[in-house]
Amino acid sequence: MIRKKDGWIWIEKSGDKRKHSAKWLPPTPMEYWKHWGKWLIFRPLDELAELAEKVNALVEADAIEGAKYATVNKVGKVDAGKRVMCVYCDDRDRDRVFGLLAALGVTRRIWKYDHETYEQNGITYQKWLEPLLKKALKSTKLTS
Repeated sequence: MIRKKDGWIWIEKSGDKRKHSAKWLPPTPMEYWKHWGKWLIFRPLDELAELAEKVNALVEADAIEGAKYATVNKVGKVDAGKRVMCVYCDDRDRDRVFGLLAALGVTRRIWKYDHETYEQNGITYQKWLEPLLKKALKSTKLTS
C-alpha cells in the first residue's frame, strides 16, 4: 500500500496498522536501537516513484518491511533535483534486502542506523525509550 503523509510517500503492507510489522522488528527495544536501520537511495523524484511501485510489490509479498520516500528535498547536502528513499530492515538482514533492491536496478546506496538519525536530532536511547515505557505501563494498567 502506498500512502502520502507529511511530505513522505510511505510504502507499507496493506492492512497493517502498526508502524512496523512484528515479523520484522527485533524482540526488544535495545535490539531495535542496535540493529534497525535503512538503506538510503538518492534519485530524482520520478525515478523514486517508479522504484516505489516495485518496492511496494516486495512489501506486499512480505519480502521486506517497508519504505518511504521524500516528496521534498529533506537533505540540503544532496543535489536539489534528488530525493531520498529509505528502505527499512534489521542490519542482520540488510545484505538480503540489498540483493532484492539490486535486482530492481539499485546500485548506489548508503546504510544508516535509525539510532544515528535519532542521535542527530538529540534523542538518546533513554529519551527514545521513555514514551514506549509509558505506553506499555498505561496498557498494563488498563488490562490488569
